[in-house]
Amino acid sequence: MASPISEERKQQWKENILEQLDSGLSIAAWCRQRKIAVHTFYYWHNKLFPKATFDKFTFTEIINEKKLNTSDSGIMLEYQGINIHLSHDFESSALKKCLEVLKEC
Repeated sequence: MASPISEERKQQWKENILEQLDSGLSIAAWCRQRKIAVHTFYYWHNKLFPKATFDKFTFTEIINEKKLNTSDSGIMLEYQGINIHLSHDFESSALKKCLEVLKEC
């Protein structure tokens, strides 16, 4: 039978995961530098930061009446307290980066 995981080990892996996020490196590159197996990183990431499940009721249209009459209403995404506002001429690469970061959380 597997022994329970110590709080110190959990804390160390939380710090590792946050360090990888802050590093700007891909998970593979970060793990390679530290000689950590990528599957080990993902194991801890999924254990400590389980993915939120989406269902068909996750997204709700929010109409901002002040912006209805302006030409730059854009798009506002909101999920679990995170707000992303995209103007009508947003850079798709910026949205892609935001979504990649959110996937890691």
